[in-house]
Amino acid sequence: MSVSDTVNVNGAIMNPSITAAPATVVTGDAITVVMNIQNSGNLAATNISPSSPVLSVTGAAVLSSGPVPANISSISPNNAASFTWVYTAASAGTFYFSNHAYVYDNGQPLMTSVVNSNSVAIVEPSPTSTFIPVYTPTMTETPSASETATATSAVSNPTETSTPTPAATIAVRVLLDRNYINTGNGDTVLIRYKAAKDGDCWIDIYNLNGELVKKFPRVSLKAGENSAVWDGSNNNGQKVGQGIYFIVVHQPGGTATSKLVVIK
Repeated sequence: MSVSDTVNVNGAIMNPSITAAPATVVTGDAITVVMNIQNSGNLAATNISPSSPVLSVTGAAVLSSGPVPANISSISPNNAASFTWVYTAASAGTFYFSNHAYVYDNGQPLMTSVVNSNSVAIVEPSPTSTFIPVYTPTMTETPSASETATATSAVSNPTETSTPTPAATIAVRVLLDRNYINTGNGDTVLIRYKAAKDGDCWIDIYNLNGELVKKFPRVSLKAGENSAVWDGSNNNGQKVGQGIYFIVVHQPGGTATSKLVVIK
């Protein structure tokens, strides 16, 4: 073969890449994963479908939707196409996605190379705290009639008024023993809260649309640590759908809220 001879390679050459965004999220937020496939060959690739992305290292995310589209009929030479997934961040950690795709090249089934995305960090949200100032009442002292009669001065005794002083600030807080539950596995979440004083407490749970899905009975509790358990059911006893829910604890001294992800 002379140096002027060329070799023609007929076929599709698939070059995949994958990205995940944003790079830092809070539990309950969405993560968008995009797999792009470039055909750098000289024939079209057909019937392209992706595998399911795999999470590696730590943390957890739950698939909300995708892939979109589920299948691509053809990618012409020097063209590209992409698949998109949306995940919900479920627990703290740092991880990346790995994936590959299946294609047909000139009628022959092939698999692309496995590619890894950038790293994604999931962090816990800051605890919600409400601070309720409590003040002591104003006390007023007025001299009695006998004290006024025996006074040696022509000037009456002045009224003494104490200045209100703020009492200790109370932090109202609710804590969950986990950030997500899988109702399909029968998971439950332990809701812990601290009542600053004796009184009535109750818990409301809302979905992302602000709809009340579960209302716990009002109970009278002693001051101190208290808890309740939610099994993911609504007021009709049915399991709620997958999504983000807000647990609101009403107790003497204020209200506190925490967020929970429900998966199936």
